[in-house]
Amino acid sequence: MLAVLTAFFVVLSRWYTATMLLLSIIAIIKTTHMRFTTHNSFFYALVLLLTTVFNGFLTSLPVVTYNPAFLSGLRISTIPLEDYIFGLLLIYTVITLYTTHRNTAKT
Repeated sequence: MLAVLTAFFVVLSRWYTATMLLLSIIAIIKTTHMRFTTHNSFFYALVLLLTTVFNGFLTSLPVVTYNPAFLSGLRISTIPLEDYIFGLLLIYTVITLYTTHRNTAKT
């Protein structure tokens, strides 16, 4: 599904959107083999909640604005889809790298 959306946004010349979706696909594929503990799941849920609250606040004021030429137009509340995915991927990558490093160090 994400691959189809990525191709769709490439056709529309929405490169930023396509890149975020492609990175999401890679992150999902890379982490399907990882075991997530309750501890990790709690932090992912916390990050999701805080990202939604603070990013929603900043985009609703509008403290942060975006050039519509680079966005798909899809929003989660007031948050552009691309910004939402980008923020979550940053945190997701750090937590995943930390978890992988920690698990490797134990062996």
